[in-house]
Formats: sequence, C-alpha cells, structure tokens
Amino acid sequence: MGEDEISNQDFEWVTTATSGRAARSEATKAAGIKSSQTLSTQADGVMGQLKARLKSLEADRQTMQETISSLKADNDEKQLLSELTHQLLEFRGMDQKR
Repeated sequence: MGEDEISNQDFEWVTTATSGRAARSEATKAAGIKSSQTLSTQADGVMGQLKARLKSLEADRQTMQETISSLKADNDEKQLLSELTHQLLEFRGMDQKR
C-alpha cells in the first residue's frame, strides 16, 4: 500500500508539473503571438508612413524637374532676347554711322 501511495503521489506531482509547464508554454506562445501581432501592426504602420513619404518625395522630384525645365527655357529665351538686343544695337550703330 505504501508503494502504491508513493506512485500515486509521484504521478500527481508529475501531472501537476507537466500541466504547469504546458500552461507556461501556452502563455509564452500567446504572448509571442501578441508581440508578433504588435510588431506586425507596427511594421505595417511604418511601411505606410514610408510609402506616403516616398510618394511625397516623388511628387517633389517631379515638381523640381518641371521647374528646372522651365528655368532652362526661360534662360534660353533670355539669351535669345539678349542676342536680338545686341544685334539691334549693332544695326542701329551701323545705321547711325551712315
């Protein structure tokens, strides 16, 4: 009888210890899932912010390219006007010398 009692007690202790480990394991898994979900949500938020920033930078780049093109065209127009003015002044000078 004493041997049976020890066996039963040992069995109960092993069962309790095992279910305690299983409960801790489940709690750890649940915490891991929660932290994994939190990290995933945070990553989605960061990715959304990065995508929005990228779109903004692309729009800024496009605007800058258009501005540069416009400035180049303005510069070409100014250079043409300058050359025409110079030629007109030369022509007038020739006209006045006659």
